[in-house]
Amino acid sequence: MHDEITKEGWNKKTQELQRHLVSAAVTDKRLLVAETEFARTLKAMGRTGSTLTEVLRSAWDDGDLRIITRSHPIKATGTHVSFIGHITEEELEKELGECERFNGFANRFLWATAERNKLLPEGGNLDRRRLAELADALGKSIVRARKIGVMLRDEEARNHWDSAYRELGADHRGMLGATTERAEAQVLRISMILALSDGSPVITPTHQQAALAFWQYYFDSARNLFGRKASDPRAQRILNELRRRPEGMTRTQISEEIFEHHLESPRIDTALQHLLELGLATFRKEATGGRNIERWFAT
Repeated sequence: MHDEITKEGWNKKTQELQRHLVSAAVTDKRLLVAETEFARTLKAMGRTGSTLTEVLRSAWDDGDLRIITRSHPIKATGTHVSFIGHITEEELEKELGECERFNGFANRFLWATAERNKLLPEGGNLDRRRLAELADALGKSIVRARKIGVMLRDEEARNHWDSAYRELGADHRGMLGATTERAEAQVLRISMILALSDGSPVITPTHQQAALAFWQYYFDSARNLFGRKASDPRAQRILNELRRRPEGMTRTQISEEIFEHHLESPRIDTALQHLLELGLATFRKEATGGRNIERWFAT
């Protein structure tokens, strides 16, 4: 998808520094990436010096990509990139680093969980004629969409969007918030795609409500994947241990057995308060011969 690539070189004949063409600019800058092993992408992002996370974030933002770490920097302007990745929940938990969860990488993706809902020993029966009809309809929609310029909402959709926007902007704490905080922009993009697939130059309430239904599924998927995780690493350590111990743990046990007395009491208090606010842990007070103690449990 690169723009024109040139290279500087010394011309011995003219004794001048000259620039010559290495590769002409690519004219079609659309790219669909289908990565059936998304874990490979996440591993590559974790390597020292990798710029992949920055490039993918830029692809979502405005499509102007640059790699300046090379001896001959490359840029690609006006690109249109779509990325489809497949990964298991276990691999996602292992490979998606803390940085990618909170630097805006994760919330540029739409997370959709999928399960098998039937057993088909002989495989499915795809109606090829129906598939051809769908492909033909999609092709015609693309032709129509290329003639549409700036898109707007109609009056009814604008009124509906005002209330929907407020709901989409609701604050969600922890990992769930970090992975879903671009809800408004995501729903806007989905509604545009649905309108264009109808050949409509305006977004109607029908397109908008359908986009919100899509987003609800993605949000529920993200909640399933990330909603039971704390954003504070210390809090997550405590939570992991509490989940292994249904009988709960006292503050003294948390300090001794998880942190070996290497974490100050105020930091433990902050981590426990974080879990409490997220609804991931709770506590009860127990009477002893002297001062009451707190016993903490994972919810």
